[in-house]
Amino acid sequence: MSTSADSKNEAYMIDIKYIAAIKWDEELADKLKNLRGKISRQALADKTKELNEQYPDKYLKITWQYIQQLETPKYEMKRRKSKGYSETIEVSLDVLTTLCYALGCDVMDLFMSKAYVALAGRLS
Repeated sequence: MSTSADSKNEAYMIDIKYIAAIKWDEELADKLKNLRGKISRQALADKTKELNEQYPDKYLKITWQYIQQLETPKYEMKRRKSKGYSETIEVSLDVLTTLCYALGCDVMDLFMSKAYVALAGRLS
């Protein structure tokens, strides 16, 4: 177990095969937006559709509307709260893997903190 320097959160190394979903928040939403860069949500959705058509057992088709929900979670949380549901948003690892592959990056890029990147650089 380790604690990153820029937060009070603990970090654990867990085999990814045991993870089905990730608790989604504004920080992860911002990282997804940054990874998407100038690529439109529609273009990203089209890329996931192509991946799904080529590899239906590996990648999901993700709509631009869902990408928008992921990038603006506070509205989804508000909607859930108004309906009496939990405000927690969980996103499947399969969705995140598909989005990251379509963006040409690794799913771990979503979870890397500045402190971890700095530490990894010092260790290599």
